Amino acid sequence: MRIFQNLSKAAGLLLLMALLSDNQVQAQIIVSDEFSYTASTNLSGQNGGAPLGNPGWTGTWTKTNNAAEVTMTVTSSGLNYTDGLGNVLTVAGNAVADTSNAAKMADYRAFTPPVGTFNNGNSVWLSALVNATSYGNSNIQVFMTQSQDPGNGGGYGFSISSAGVFVQSGVTTSQVGAATGSTGSTFLIVAKLTFNSNPALDTVTGWLNPNLDTTPTSGGTTITGAINTSTTYLAVRGGTQMVGTVDELRLGNTFADVVPFTGAAVPEPSTYAMISLGLFGLVLLQRRRKETESHRLD
Repeated sequence: MRIFQNLSKAAGLLLLMALLSDNQVQAQIIVSDEFSYTASTNLSGQNGGAPLGNPGWTGTWTKTNNAAEVTMTVTSSGLNYTDGLGNVLTVAGNAVADTSNAAKMADYRAFTPPVGTFNNGNSVWLSALVNATSYGNSNIQVFMTQSQDPGNGGGYGFSISSAGVFVQSGVTTSQVGAATGSTGSTFLIVAKLTFNSNPALDTVTGWLNPNLDTTPTSGGTTITGAINTSTTYLAVRGGTQMVGTVDELRLGNTFADVVPFTGAAVPEPSTYAMISLGLFGLVLLQRRRKETESHRLD
């Protein structure tokens, strides 16, 4: 009888897993852009991504007001990332690149967050994939900013250079872990901005290559200081002599919002269903055997 009960429970559990199994983690974001634009075109003037409107993206990508800087270029393919557990970041479209060794390349885009996003006690998360081909003496930056000249006054996010990966708050930077700025490697960089009732205690924390299925709570690098809540632009910027690529730009309310992923390989729902049927078959077989033995005793 106990075997019958155990097999029935196992079969029921597997059937439930078959019905509920879906290893695609869904995300809801404040704004995002996968850069699904025509390859070799300028980023300036593009207006894709989601959502569009208020709240959401409220402007097009625009070259900065700095006359010495030029617009980023859309690449013919995007970047990819798989964490240490085999979880695969959801990606699509192309990417944008700083392709000039001679000039700074930078673009910004206006957005309007939902009401209350930057209120005390709230947090927002910013993420992007970054791959550097060469650094020269400069860096690639991805950050929120209040300026149409992102290089003037800093911002809130992260950067990568030959010295490593850095979290950024205003004009202050701090290296994320023991990161090294190797060329040719794709990094997933995530920053968490937390707003405090005392602005002096606002924090920006950065993580490098986190696992996608767990919100990081330790192991990051934090900068404490007031965050300008009038930040209404997202910017990507590459310095002089810097050649590199940025992809999958996302801003959200939670870590899960900015790192949608497909989980490491698990049995398909049909596999669970087949196992369940097999267990039910064993249950029926066990019951028939008991009935046969009972008749023989009679």
